[in-house]
Amino acid sequence: MPECLPDSLQNNPDLAAVIRAWPELPEALRKGIVAMVKAASGNTTDS
Repeated sequence: MPECLPDSLQNNPDLAAVIRAWPELPEALRKGIVAMVKAASGNTTDS
């Protein structure tokens, strides 16, 4: 996990799995994951 993440995130196995798999995921799936995270956090702006 990146050192810049807080300890609470560095020790999260689900987040670690997403980060490890991210480069191999199809673009459509990555966009879907990002859209779900933005919707759940109330952030709907493109970045």
